[in-house]
Amino acid sequence: TVTVPSPFLQFGIEVVDLPGLCEHDYLDMEIQKELQNVSLVLFVLDPKNGRRQRDMDALRNITCNSNCKIMVVFSKFDQYHYDAFG
Repeated sequence: TVTVPSPFLQFGIEVVDLPGLCEHDYLDMEIQKELQNVSLVLFVLDPKNGRRQRDMDALRNITCNSNCKIMVVFSKFDQYHYDAFG
């Protein structure tokens, strides 16, 4: 358990790990339903994959179909050359 004395967190926080987008149509529809109930999406990308069109499409889809904010997070970024996403 992690605690932080902040008014922002007075009602708690819920983290939900969803499957990757653009892999299965059914899962994409379920994810889109869940996005209607969230305030922030952490979109995790692995730089070793480079800039994939499906990732860009997924980001575009999230921004067009929900009111949530998006934070893009690069995992393992320290292990790759800075041009890997480029």
